[in-house]
Amino acid sequence: MKYKKIFLNICLLVIIFVCQTANAKQFILTAIYSPDKQLHSCMNVLQSVINQANNNGLNIKLVKLINKDDSSIGALQLAKEAKNIHSDAVIGGGSSEQMLLESRVLNSADIPVFVLTAEHPDISVDKPYVVTLLPSLKVFCNSAANRIMNISPKAKKILIVRNISMQYAIYVSDAVTKITKKERPNTKIEYINIINGYGFINSLAEKIKQNRPDMVYLPIYNKQIASLLIELTKQHPFPIDIFINAGPSVINEMKYYRLILRDHPEIKLHIFTVWSGKPSGKYSLLYKSLLNKNESASDLKVALTFDAVELLINALKENSSIRGMNLVYLVKLEKFPGVTGDIWFDKFGNTVKRKKDRFFYYVI
Repeated sequence: MKYKKIFLNICLLVIIFVCQTANAKQFILTAIYSPDKQLHSCMNVLQSVINQANNNGLNIKLVKLINKDDSSIGALQLAKEAKNIHSDAVIGGGSSEQMLLESRVLNSADIPVFVLTAEHPDISVDKPYVVTLLPSLKVFCNSAANRIMNISPKAKKILIVRNISMQYAIYVSDAVTKITKKERPNTKIEYINIINGYGFINSLAEKIKQNRPDMVYLPIYNKQIASLLIELTKQHPFPIDIFINAGPSVINEMKYYRLILRDHPEIKLHIFTVWSGKPSGKYSLLYKSLLNKNESASDLKVALTFDAVELLINALKENSSIRGMNLVYLVKLEKFPGVTGDIWFDKFGNTVKRKKDRFFYYVI
């Protein structure tokens, strides 16, 4: 009789839990992503985290929208689709320019947008419904530019590479130019324009050979950096500092750069990256467990996707019925221990990560 009573009580609790879950208003989370190599991993992480949340009492429906042609027009169409299906929030994993367009459409419908990157200078300006997972590009650029001024205090001639096909790269270059002119009005600045960051190594190496700048700044990073270093070591050596912005993947390639520059101490490579590539915090073990064997835990986009959905779910655990601007307020209320570093927000709602430089710095 005793065990029967216990069994009936357990059944009653299960029925109550099921009824509460069924009656809870469904939260529609829409993910708008570009079809890149991280797409599968990002969607896998999103779905896994949401499944766990639903098993713990939340009621979240994930809608996946893929910008197949990876265009601004496609991004706008998907934003309108997310609006039409009455999404309660959107996680955006497209380019910064696309996310800027999407956020304008979604903000007009009071739909919060979790943006993985803040590369575009206007992405988080006067957009109360936007939650960025990284500090604004302005913060990063100004910090990097100030660091550059301190590292190369005697530089008289600077060469800045401008990627004219990428808005954020232009913004980085302009930030360095602005601070250089302010701090060192007598410093000579020259530019070389490139498109998409490819096929410029020969012309850049030739420009360096002709002008012999003290410092080169590249607001982009790709595999051709190694080719550039090799070309420079073939020339008559002269002191030069090369600064680049890079993703966490560059950390795995540092040994090759050290090997190339082993006998050339006059060439110094300075690397700025927004993440060390090592998951940290209380969610790090959970994050790693969600990845397949062939997926890297150091991929920034996948890690930011995890942080975005966990940040949202933490707020919904506090109040599962909250929506719109109130959801954004709740999200920005407390510091979140993300796998890419602690995330918190200042009194203006701007994203803050890491107390000191907000980026990692390496020198080779």
